[in-house]
Amino acid sequence: MKIRSLTAKCVASIAATLVVLTGCSNSPAVPELPSETNPSAVSDAITGSSGATLLSDMTMYPWDDGGRRAGDLLSWIPDDAQSSDRFVAERAGKTALAVATFLAEKRESLAEAPPNPLLWQSFASSLAPYVGALMGDDDGAQGFEPLDALESIESPMTRTVGLFRAMMKNDEANKTLIDAATKRARAYEEAFANAVSRDPQLAGTNDTREWLIRAARLRGVVAKAESANTPDSGRPTPAHAQTQVAFDVAVLTARPGDPTIDPKFFGPDGRLNGPDELEEMDWSIYDSQLTVYLSVFPPINDAIRSYGRIFHDIVAED
Repeated sequence: MKIRSLTAKCVASIAATLVVLTGCSNSPAVPELPSETNPSAVSDAITGSSGATLLSDMTMYPWDDGGRRAGDLLSWIPDDAQSSDRFVAERAGKTALAVATFLAEKRESLAEAPPNPLLWQSFASSLAPYVGALMGDDDGAQGFEPLDALESIESPMTRTVGLFRAMMKNDEANKTLIDAATKRARAYEEAFANAVSRDPQLAGTNDTREWLIRAARLRGVVAKAESANTPDSGRPTPAHAQTQVAFDVAVLTARPGDPTIDPKFFGPDGRLNGPDELEEMDWSIYDSQLTVYLSVFPPINDAIRSYGRIFHDIVAED
């Protein structure tokens, strides 16, 4: 009886061990992160031949800390992106580019990844300094190259849209990247407006128009990513964005008493009201009057219309 009892206990013990082992075999292995966490070691690991595999392992593993330890590997990028040391800045840019490329290319599979909010927020913080570089602006963004070919003004920016769609995995990360893109687009629009208000003919030059091209692409990418992830929202249009650009230019020179603009569109201080200060029913006539006001400067209106076409080509891409 003792032998049978011991045998039964042994069988039960072995069975229990097998259950535990089987359960463990179904759990993903903890990714092997770089043993050294200095910028040079991390950059080498992420930009190297196994970099995409490392990023995939980091993203697909359900970290107990929400991805903090994995995300901390990239914490040096935002500061180093602004470094006056060219080598340091280029290292940050190349590392951020590897992250951006991975996220853009693996967007669909990453939809099934664990939440890991702190990792995604680290991704966003690492990429925020490079939203201009995504549009071809290399000022202050060394080492980072656009994800899409930008030779054609009609580029649909497909891979960049994919990057922004991937970032919607986490609300805070998404907000970080969109805020950076919106701020940079606004800076481009204001730079264009300030330049052409001083000399309208500058609107026809490549350098000045490039500001609007980059702004339109950023606006279009953000709008396309948001609409693609929320298909019931309808396709966005460039109309309101174009009106904002027209206002940016007109507000610098338009004054009460101008025959092309209704007096009600000026404030008590004589300043032209912005689009966000209008009643919705007034928006169309306001937009038309700004177009008429700027019609004496054809290069400006042409540049604004081109802005709208660029935006449209991005959001209309299936």
